[in-house]
Amino acid sequence: MVASHDVAICDDCIGVCLGTLATDPDLFEATIERARTLAAASRPPL
Repeated sequence: MVASHDVAICDDCIGVCLGTLATDPDLFEATIERARTLAAASRPPL
């Protein structure tokens, strides 16, 4: 289920992420880390 959760996040921001990657790779990395943090925080406990 984790994979599908991550994919949903990617689908929501893929255009923004690709644009950011092209213009600012460091910001892209920070954005990915933030998305992972938000995903982890929104997951129900196991």
